[in-house]
Order: sequence, then C-alpha cells, then structure tokens
Amino acid sequence: MREIKILYMLSLMVAVMAMPLLLCAEESKAPAAVVKEQERHKLADQLEQGLVCSVGSANAPVSMYVFTSFTCAYCKRFQNIVWPAIKKYCETSKKAKVAFIHLPSDIIALDCARLIHCAKPEMREPLIQTLFDKQEYIVRQQHNYLAAVEDLARFGRVSKEEFTLCRLNKTLKDKLYSGYFLLERFKIDSSPTIIVNNKPYEGPLRAKEVLAAIEKSYEEVVNPGVVQAEKPTPQSSSQGRSFFDKFSDFVKGS
Repeated sequence: MREIKILYMLSLMVAVMAMPLLLCAEESKAPAAVVKEQERHKLADQLEQGLVCSVGSANAPVSMYVFTSFTCAYCKRFQNIVWPAIKKYCETSKKAKVAFIHLPSDIIALDCARLIHCAKPEMREPLIQTLFDKQEYIVRQQHNYLAAVEDLARFGRVSKEEFTLCRLNKTLKDKLYSGYFLLERFKIDSSPTIIVNNKPYEGPLRAKEVLAAIEKSYEEVVNPGVVQAEKPTPQSSSQGRSFFDKFSDFVKGS
C-alpha cells in the first residue's frame, strides 16, 4: 500500500512539473493568422520609423511606401512624372495613403533627407519637390554641396542654425538609417522601390501601372478571395552594384 502511495505521489509531481511545458507548447501554437497579424504590425512600426512625408487618408485600406533617394535620377523622374497622378488619386479616392522613406546612399542624399526631417510637416512635401528640382545643381557642387542645401533650406522655413543642429542629431541619423533593415526584407536592389500593402511592386514605374496595383490591393482588402492577376514583368532600374550594397557600404562607413 505504501509503494502505491509513493508511485501516486511521484506521478502527481511529474504531472505538475510538466504542466508549464504543456502550457508553453499550447501558447506557441498561435494561429497562423495571429502570427501574420503580429508580423504585419511589427513591419508597419519599422516602416513608420523612417517615413518623412505622407499623403492620403490615415484610415485608407491600402498603404504604399516609396523608398527613394535625393541623388537618384530615377527617383527624380518618379517624383516629377509618376507621383503627381498618384498623389491626386490618393487625395480624391481615399483608398490609399502613400509615405516616402528616404534611403541615403551618399552624404549628399543623407543631408537632404536630414533637411526634410528638420522642416515642419506641412513644409516637407514642397521641400522634397524643391530638392529634386535642384538635384543636378546640388550634385554639381560636390564638396560645396552643403552650402547649396543650406540655401534651399529656406523653402522649408529651416534656418541655418536649425539645419546644423539636425545634422548633429544622432537620433535623427539612426532614424534615417532604419530603412536599412527593410532592404533585405523586401529584396530592394534599386530606387525608387514601391511597397503596396507590404508587398513589393514589381511592375514598370508608370502612373497607370502603379495605380492599377493600388486598385488591385484595394480589391484584395475589401473583397478577400478575389482572383489575383498575374504579376507584371519586373523592370529593374539598377545598374552595376545593387542599391542594397551601396546603402550598406554608406551606413557602415558613416
């Protein structure tokens, strides 16, 4: 009888000790949908760290991010030719919101991005346009580029003293470099790169195709299960070393 009691006590102790492990195992079996939603929020937080300017309704079902750089010729073309149509669409349809994230691959692009962050939110969009309009002028200055950027700062109502403080702000620098961690996540190898609802857009950088991608994402959100169209053929604007390599080298060397 005593042996039976001992065995019973031992089995009870084993059961009690194993209970936390069983509970942990159950907790780890979170539904795939929950895990996916957690990843989506984590990614959204990372994206929010680097954005400088957004257009469209905050509650729009489609989120589009444009990864760009101020010394990139293709980015200037996007800003002048493609962006106006997208901006108008976002402001009138309320279906999408667009945010810009600057990925500086050189010191000139970095200081231009710093200037945008220094400006008041309502001045950022026109200042972005000004910096792209003056892209060739700024780049031609080479070692004297900073004087050119400081001169353009007045369009964002940023004083020389304010801009100097921004350039010395390590927190701002880290914020600008936050996009670095997203390059591999989205396999970004050129700029500009567009992300629509956390999916890389792989079509040509023309307003018609980009707007079609936004509409497609909108339909997928409001009508889940809709048949997905075939992806357009990727059109890469990168030449030589990838944008990821250039940005990585610049971050490590700065």
